[in-house]
This record gives sequence, structure tokens and C-alpha cells, in this order.
Amino acid sequence: MTMRSRRMPELWLALARLAVVLLLAGCAAESGARAGGQAGGQSTASSAAPASPTSTSSPGQPSTSARGTDLVLRGTVRRGVEAGCLLLDAQDKQAYLLLDADRSALRPGARVEVVGQRVDQIVSVCNEGVPLSVASVRPLP
Repeated sequence: MTMRSRRMPELWLALARLAVVLLLAGCAAESGARAGGQAGGQSTASSAAPASPTSTSSPGQPSTSARGTDLVLRGTVRRGVEAGCLLLDAQDKQAYLLLDADRSALRPGARVEVVGQRVDQIVSVCNEGVPLSVASVRPLP
């Protein structure tokens, strides 16, 4: 066996390792950019105090604030299929997965008004509903 044929597997292994490192670095950079470029890839959507929403929709539909990012939804809270998952059956006939919410205000069967932001590209064990990062919850009569 020649020296060249002995080094080829080592070369391919090194190239494969380099490709994996570059792929992971690219995914991390894309994740950080999507999260607003903050350290740790964490979003401040749930920590920011919501502005007073100004309704821009017709009755029976979720409304958005003037910023266009906050949703104001009214509906009934229910348990999800998986343990620990809470959903809001909203007036728009859509189910929303309630994330980052104060659990004391969200009891199954409660009628509430929720202000939050829709979250895209999230992985959850709940596997149901449109993910919604909750900023505030108000009980309804």
C-alpha cells in the first residue's frame, strides 16, 4: 500500500469533520439572527411590557396593535393533549398554544383575554395549536 492511499481516509475524515463544524456554526448564526441577534439566542418578546393594544380588526377576529406584532385574543383556556400544555380556544376558531404565561391566571375552563406575539419555528412537545408568547392575561366575566 502506498503512502497516498493510506492518508486518503484520514483526509476524508478531516474534511467531514470540517463540514460538520461549518454546518453547526451556520445554524447557530442563523438562530442568533432570528432571535434578534441577542446573546444566547433568547428573545425578549415575553419580557417586554406590552403597549396598550389598539384594535385594528372586526369583531370576532383577533386584533393587532399599531405595531402589528401583538395579538389580542379572547377565548377559553383548555388543557392540551400533553401534560403541562395549555391552549386558548380563541374567538377566531383557532387554538393557540400559550407559552411564557403566568399559570396562576390560566386555569382550564377560564375565559380570558390574552395579549401576545405569535412565535414561528419553535419546537414543542405539545404538538398542537399556534404557538403564542403571552405578554399579559386578563380574566373575562
